[in-house]
Amino acid sequence: MHRLLILTPTLSPDTGWGQYSEAVVSRLRDYYEVDVRTDLPSPLALQSSPVSVLRAASSVRRATDDVDAIFSLVAYPYSLVAYLATRRTDVPYFVSCHGTYAVEPLHSKHRLPARLALSKAAAAFCVSTFTADCIRSVTKSQNLVTVPNGVPPVNDPPTPFSLDHRVLLTVGAFKPRKGQHLSAEAFVRIADDEPDVDYHLVGSGSDTEYADGVRNIVRENGLSDRIHFEGKVPDEELERWYATAEAFILTPRYVNHHFEGFGLVYLEANRHGVPVVGTFGTGAEDAIADGTSGRCTRPNPDAVAAALRELLDDDRQYSDGAQCWAASHTWTRTVERMVTVIDRRLTDEYKP
Repeated sequence: MHRLLILTPTLSPDTGWGQYSEAVVSRLRDYYEVDVRTDLPSPLALQSSPVSVLRAASSVRRATDDVDAIFSLVAYPYSLVAYLATRRTDVPYFVSCHGTYAVEPLHSKHRLPARLALSKAAAAFCVSTFTADCIRSVTKSQNLVTVPNGVPPVNDPPTPFSLDHRVLLTVGAFKPRKGQHLSAEAFVRIADDEPDVDYHLVGSGSDTEYADGVRNIVRENGLSDRIHFEGKVPDEELERWYATAEAFILTPRYVNHHFEGFGLVYLEANRHGVPVVGTFGTGAEDAIADGTSGRCTRPNPDAVAAALRELLDDDRQYSDGAQCWAASHTWTRTVERMVTVIDRRLTDEYKP
């Protein structure tokens, strides 16, 4: 059995990185002997200290005699650590690429080492076609493989909240690239036509300057009693929000190389039978089956409002399609695609 060394900042389920890492690592153990390194400095700490990168690479290099491949679940700068650790060895390394976190360094002051480390990987697993296209436009890399994220099934359906209105839901930290201002403006356009619908926004960062701008949209349009900022909530409560919602919306945008790499929240809503609205020009294009699990539309308020009206007027036509779409995106399938590529490389059958 081949032996894999995994590089990741954390396996803690409290963070998105940790959830992704735990889901991938636990399934890779079905195929390989897996060692996991979570003791390297954080990506931000490594970016600010070239000496720390060299030390981390030296530490990882000492393990290369005992492994068949290295798999970094983070792109830059862990990809650079993997590159330096495996130079002048026959140990290949693989990299996962998640939207902003893989693309932004390619345009930053770190662009030269970031591009080098990504181009030299045996394969770079991109969470969406859009992410792969953004990387390819800069690096011309031929080693990019699109492997969408997965989502676990709903084994124990949560109890919906008992509310006096229908729920339109957004889940996501308040950031310009998440586009909550756009979804708020779209809701303004449909509010009079959908008087029984309230809009609930769940996510951290509701005390930021960007969130204040979204609140200004709400106040200026007199909708403070119908648009609710729930803040960050525990996982159990989040599942209840998904179960309560009749439609889900997240309208991300591409802002200075920051963008939604995939959009796992769309699948999280879909698995509860909730149809979704997202926007073109981001990884949402891969996360949404337009016309089946919901609608993907142009990133402007009128287009988004039209998509919302369609879903809210007859969300049931999308419910079965949404659940089937989510069921086709399992973590098991995600890892199987990775394993196919890794095995081909380890047996010299894979030609990027």
